[in-house]
Amino acid sequence: MNKDNEASISFKKIILIVIAAILLLSGMVVTFVSVKLGGVKIVGADRIEIAQSDEILLGSVNEADNEDSLQSELENYTTVTEKVVKEQEKIPYETETKDKSTGDGEKVERVVQNGSEGTKEIVYKITFIGGTEQDKIQIAENVIEEPVNCVKEIKDKEVPVVTARSSSSVDEDGDDEGGYSGDEDSSWSGTKLTKSAGVVRASETPSGYRETYYNLNMNGCLRAMGLDSDGYGVRSDGVKTYNGYVMVASPNLSKYPKGSYIPTTLGMGYVVDYCPSGALDIAVTW
Repeated sequence: MNKDNEASISFKKIILIVIAAILLLSGMVVTFVSVKLGGVKIVGADRIEIAQSDEILLGSVNEADNEDSLQSELENYTTVTEKVVKEQEKIPYETETKDKSTGDGEKVERVVQNGSEGTKEIVYKITFIGGTEQDKIQIAENVIEEPVNCVKEIKDKEVPVVTARSSSSVDEDGDDEGGYSGDEDSSWSGTKLTKSAGVVRASETPSGYRETYYNLNMNGCLRAMGLDSDGYGVRSDGVKTYNGYVMVASPNLSKYPKGSYIPTTLGMGYVVDYCPSGALDIAVTW
């Protein structure tokens, strides 16, 4: 074999090797490739052998089968997605009961602090498969507002000491309740609360709190304190009393809680309610 033929065969070898490499990298399905040329033999798509023939045999390359296989894989593909979401939840409050009673007598339970729920934010990672939620995992939690516990106290029931009694009392409907209904108190010599005046300034009251009045059926307040209505009466001046004491709404529950006493321009007051405006509110029928 002369030098020109050898050079031609070497160039062909290089061309065939390049073609084989392209076929391997293209991802096509090679059914059969066998090339024999000048000492180089390529068998299949992954093996090269040395041969001594110039014979070239080329099988078929099936691209259609490869496309069908890819389409089948795409049809069977299921979408999996993950999302991070934030949700807010309520934190329930607890109830604390403090027993401050001392004797074996009748006891009264009252709420000294109302409870309120708190709020927290929870972060979840949610996995969806094909659009359907499959898994939900909590990954973080943050308290936005702490709950406030409800506080109750149990105390001995207080029975006001009555220094004077009249023969009867009447309720708001004018019925005889058999309790005490004293006369208008005259111990305070200063300005007194009246319907026409409507208010007495704090500087003119024995308690140092501004006095106002309101008309409410006080049976609900008494029941909330665990008290019966036997001592509920109405004085001749329209002031509502409990066992002879003027029923009032406290201007400051921490200083004058329910069941405590506070002086008023109309007589000694007995706290059965709370006035959120900060005034000493006196129960009357006006």
